[in-house]
Amino acid sequence: MKRLAMLPLVAAAGLLAPSARAGTYCWVDHAIPQANSVKLEFAVQPRYVGITHRDGSHTRFYAETSKPMTVNLHIGEAMEVSQGLHSDCQIKATRVDGRLRIVFTLGVGMPGLPPTKSIEVLEAGADGRFHRVAVEGVK
Repeated sequence: MKRLAMLPLVAAAGLLAPSARAGTYCWVDHAIPQANSVKLEFAVQPRYVGITHRDGSHTRFYAETSKPMTVNLHIGEAMEVSQGLHSDCQIKATRVDGRLRIVFTLGVGMPGLPPTKSIEVLEAGADGRFHRVAVEGVK
């Protein structure tokens, strides 16, 4: 019975939260490989953004506008983005066997429901685009 009572809450949260287009990860609309970074173009600007730089310093900011956002995430950096209280995502740029990779770790937690976590890994191909790859034991 608790699950049925939660259904309207989950449906309402889905209607209120901004959504990205199909095929996007963590509200990122486009990911463009660069020489030592990845250019992330967000479909919807996250409400909170935190970047951990390679030197260990942090940059944090809250969205002040609804305009789309673009961020250059360098290899070895991690970025945390959030659209609200119940959804967050960590994005990491890495290089594995000479290939640029982006690891998206999306977490969703609604009151009364168990939290869920999903991991997506994209790797830059010879065509200059990112492609989804299946990886076990992602770090």
